[in-house]
Amino acid sequence: MIKKNNQKAFEFIDEDKFSISGFYSSQENTKSNSEMKIEATNLLKVVPEISRKVFILHRYNEFKYKDIAEILNISIKTVEKHMSKVLKLLCENYGN
Repeated sequence: MIKKNNQKAFEFIDEDKFSISGFYSSQENTKSNSEMKIEATNLLKVVPEISRKVFILHRYNEFKYKDIAEILNISIKTVEKHMSKVLKLLCENYGN
């Protein structure tokens, strides 16, 4: 059972302020880490809202897929698909 309700789960998500620090920290690239963070943050702003919420809940709020599924009233498989979609887009656009 989830200890936080839906309202509290999203209370900590400030989509304009989240960053993906560490996501590319070890990657060697011609772009600086700050440029990649800005571009990746912009990419996350254009992915479908549900995918963005799933990604944020998992990566920044450290919710498990089961809990995210419960919060968003979707299946665990759907959570997996949304995470895969966002990670694939990030990798395609910013390499790895």
